[in-house]
Amino acid sequence: MIVSQEELPDVVRIIEASDKNAFFFYNDIEGVSKQYYIAPIR
Repeated sequence: MIVSQEELPDVVRIIEASDKNAFFFYNDIEGVSKQYYIAPIR
């Protein structure tokens, strides 16, 4: 999944709320090989 820096705290909170023992990894990326569209945060 690709999420913006603004969305990351909410995503982490949701994961931790649903499973305290969940394993997840996140990392900054330098680029993406294909075009994509990120809808504005409302």
